[in-house]
This record gives sequence, C-alpha cells and structure tokens, in this order.
Amino acid sequence: MSDDATGNSTSHFTLTTMVRDSSLELIAAGELDMTAAFKFESRVDALLSAGGVQAVVVDLAQVDFVDSAGLGALLSVRDHARRRGIDLQLARISDPVRKLIDLTGIGDLAGDVTDHRRR
Repeated sequence: MSDDATGNSTSHFTLTTMVRDSSLELIAAGELDMTAAFKFESRVDALLSAGGVQAVVVDLAQVDFVDSAGLGALLSVRDHARRRGIDLQLARISDPVRKLIDLTGIGDLAGDVTDHRRR
C-alpha cells in the first residue's frame, strides 16, 4: 500500500491527495475559483496520467465556493477519468457545491456520489 499525501495550494484553496494501491483520494478545501481551477485540473490530470489509478474519490465537504471555472474543472476531471476508464465519485458534497450542481442541471457530475450531505 502506497500513501502519498501532497498539498497543493493557491490563495484560498488546498488539494490534498492520497494514493492507496490503485485508489486516489482528493480532499479539496476552500474556494474552487478561476485561480484554483487550473491548478486543480492540472494536478489531477497529472495523477490520472501517471497510470495505475482505477478509482478516484473527490471529497468536497470543505469546498465553500465554486465558480464557473471551478465547475468546468470538475467536469473536465470527470471526463479525463472516464476516457481512461477510471471510476470517479464525488463524496461529501458541501451545500454550496450541491446548490451549484442543482442550479446548473449537471446532476450527472454528482451521479456517483457516495454521500452528498455535509457531515
């Protein structure tokens, strides 16, 4: 079992990654805005491209804001995972993120949610 914890931050956003066997867990916190979206997408795409990942869980419990760029990054990460045959699930979606998903009608982004309510 391999465990790699990495923090990647912008001014108001952090992304912690943990790799265990063939699973990747991403824990996002803060504001997934235009500034953070590019770094988020680039970091996740690099992890997916490295190979060996069969499943990804994105924990959004600590994300308190997502703008259109952040939403685009989440959609892009989902698409990258699908193209590689990687299962991607959103977990513990915060209320602000849930509202955005509901308002934009992109429920398929949260289609594989393991637990959509904040705990």
